[in-house]
Amino acid sequence: MEVVQVGLPISFGRPLFLKCYEKSHSQLLLCVGPEREKPTRLEVLFKDVVYIGLREETPNASLRFASGDEEGVIQSTVAPFNWRGR
Repeated sequence: MEVVQVGLPISFGRPLFLKCYEKSHSQLLLCVGPEREKPTRLEVLFKDVVYIGLREETPNASLRFASGDEEGVIQSTVAPFNWRGR
């Protein structure tokens, strides 16, 4: 298995789904499964996760940083969960 760190934004061009959420370790693992045309599986690991709000599967997913307005909404939603900021 090869581990590659990439910057954001990133688009996958295929479905992204929730593979594992370890609350005790504050880790979220998302996966892009293999397809006939693209035989590789991609996994994206997030550490220090304090809140998640996403669907179990997202077709043609992209990951990016939240905009300023989105960040304010996220902070107000996460505040009860001890928001730590960036």
